[in-house]
Formats: sequence, structure tokens, C-alpha cells
Amino acid sequence: MCLLNRVNESSAKCDVGIVVVREEYLNPGRNRDAKGTLSQFGRQQIWWVLKNHPYPPNFWEMLPLEDRRRIVGAGGGTHRLAALFERIQGKPISRVQVQALAQQHDYMKRIRRNGGARDILGPKGIAILWGQGDKALIKKLRLGTVAPDEFISYRPNDPQEIALLRKAGHID
Repeated sequence: MCLLNRVNESSAKCDVGIVVVREEYLNPGRNRDAKGTLSQFGRQQIWWVLKNHPYPPNFWEMLPLEDRRRIVGAGGGTHRLAALFERIQGKPISRVQVQALAQQHDYMKRIRRNGGARDILGPKGIAILWGQGDKALIKKLRLGTVAPDEFISYRPNDPQEIALLRKAGHID
């Protein structure tokens, strides 16, 4: 019995199926490891448990190529995170993405003040808010739903928002 998974990154949809592999379901050729592939008839024997089922989209697939290049090419972990939060504002970014981009053991240090991305973006008037620690502030700014393990960057639009973010120590 085989559990099959097929994904489409651009549409963020997946299929999950089950098939009992039988010799009559396989194409005649084999690779060097003696592995075979399902024939057209064999593919008709798949029982699809899920078809076109949505799943969380690949964050990097959603970004324009130029944004990806600039973010990845920004330098070390702190600069890559600063580029990410400067380019992608108002959209929650998971801790998993932060860790992958920072590529360092203490990846959270690359966001904090005292040498992190907040030191680069604060003077530019861009705040990095944390879904858990800045929940009330995110709500006041009406930034939508940000999970506890997500971050969102935001450039304030008016004097009240600027004052609010300065008072909280998020911008200079």
C-alpha cells in the first residue's frame, strides 16, 4: 500500500491518495534501483482521500523574484531580516521563516534591538511587532490577525500611530 501526496505550490493545493500497488498497475520499465511507476491504468486505481485541498502557501513562492533576491542578498542574518521586514510590511511572517532566513543558532537575536533588525528599521520608522508580546498594539493598529509565533512589520500612517509606536519603543 502506498500513500501518495501531490502538491501544487503556485495554487497552494494538494492531493492525498492511497493505492495498493499490484504488478498489473505498473509500467513495464524499471530504474536502476528496480523501482517502477504507476501506469495510466494504475493511476486510475488511486483512491483520492483529498483532492485540491488547500494548505498553507509557500511563503517564498508568493514573493516576487526581485524581492526574494534583495532579501537573500542583503548580507548577514540581521540584514536579511531587516530587508525582509522592510519589503514585506503588513503581512504576518512566521517564526519558521525568520529562523530559515537568519540561518543562525540564536536567530531571534537578529530581530531584537541591541544589534538586530529593529535597530536598522526603527530609525526608518518601521516597527517589527511580535504576535505574542505586541498583541494589544497590533489590535490598536488594526493589523489583523497575527499568531503568537508570527511577526509583522508596519510603517505608521499618522501622528497618533507614530506616537503609539515611539512610546512602545518600536520606532525612533
